[in-house]
Amino acid sequence: MHPLDAFRADHLAIRERIADLEAHLDRAVNVRRLTAESTGEFRGDAEFLEDFLLDHFRSEDESLLPAVERHLGRHGESMVDILWQEHEELRRAVRKFAEALDAAIPAAGGSGTVEELNRHGLFLVQVLQDHVRKEELAFFPKAREVLTEAEWTEVAERLRAVRGDSR
Repeated sequence: MHPLDAFRADHLAIRERIADLEAHLDRAVNVRRLTAESTGEFRGDAEFLEDFLLDHFRSEDESLLPAVERHLGRHGESMVDILWQEHEELRRAVRKFAEALDAAIPAAGGSGTVEELNRHGLFLVQVLQDHVRKEELAFFPKAREVLTEAEWTEVAERLRAVRGDSR
């Protein structure tokens, strides 16, 4: 499998889960509280984000981005730098969402609100959707353009090493 196919498969899973998260947020805001069911859904969302999404970023950071950086550079307006910055912003957004979830669960001693959870969740949804779209429409085509077959082989090997062949 070509490395971009692996990343596109990840993006498909991410899009599906982000759509689920958005639906979970809508339901919780409509009833203005967390139910046992919605708490479970949000815990599942947070687990996906903390595991799958952050692993996806690490995979890109350690395999594809360095290879493309050798061609485009990293600093200034480089597409590589922008994606690295967005990965960091999204890591913070995942952490903030998890914190808002913990704060919104009264049974866990939380005193936060569904509105705060919704604010962090919607920010995460929007930024992640934009990020995935940017990678799919701009970065992946540029990577295909600049990387050689030997470099793609290196990216694939590094990707396997980073993931431990887990996906």
